[in-house]
Amino acid sequence: MTQAVRGDRSVSMSRISANGPCQKPGSLAREVALAVTNAILDHSLKPGTKLCEQALAEVFGVSRTVVRQAIILLGTEGLVVIERYRGAFVSKPDFNEALEVCESLVMIEQAAAAYLVRHLGEAEWSEIKRRVAEARRPEEPGTSEPSCDQDFHSLLIEWTGNEVARSIHARLFRRMEIVRSLARPDADYRVQAEQNCKMVDLLARGQFRQAAIMIERRRMAPIRSGYAERLYEMRPDDARICLADWQSRSLSTPTMLAERAGPNRNNA
Repeated sequence: MTQAVRGDRSVSMSRISANGPCQKPGSLAREVALAVTNAILDHSLKPGTKLCEQALAEVFGVSRTVVRQAIILLGTEGLVVIERYRGAFVSKPDFNEALEVCESLVMIEQAAAAYLVRHLGEAEWSEIKRRVAEARRPEEPGTSEPSCDQDFHSLLIEWTGNEVARSIHARLFRRMEIVRSLARPDADYRVQAEQNCKMVDLLARGQFRQAAIMIERRRMAPIRSGYAERLYEMRPDDARICLADWQSRSLSTPTMLAERAGPNRNNA
């Protein structure tokens, strides 16, 4: 069974190395989309921020065509909203949309938990407990509640062996991060880790109802934490500045996409 990893959350511009063959615009677009996704997930790009094609093209060193393709990809993920005559913006869900995202995660995570209670044995639960316990080690630089949260629930979804559910959950979680960024600051990593251990213990003992309540409380917390008020208080920032700052905080030296885009990139 493929192990769920958090690596996708930490991809920096160094991922796009100057080594290797020239990439087609479609591949470059996916790299730009991934970079923007990560900037959204770590809250560097706030909801409502306008994604100017020219600004992004300059930041990533690619053509506007590549940026446009990346924005379309982000739109299909629900992370970006494209408005006619106005451009593209980081999604800023209204209260009803945010509520539906939270409720959808409750449904799929509770369903996954119920499935595991019915189908896993003692050996499987021991392995899950071991992996969750490892996550309780002193946090590494950059460890946050969202990454801890994603790791834990992705692990449970992984153990169902259902790739469709895994894909749907990953997309919902990315949208959940936008909701979370509008609701409250990140919670304590250690508190989150303790809750994860308790939830696994409950499920391993077949106490699904108690675990389901914990899942519901966690997922609905943003809605109960003044989401509506924060929705109108948050002001978007300049995408160029936010992305430049995100690049500077990457673990490795940023590498421009243009180095792999080849000559005449402005005509791509």
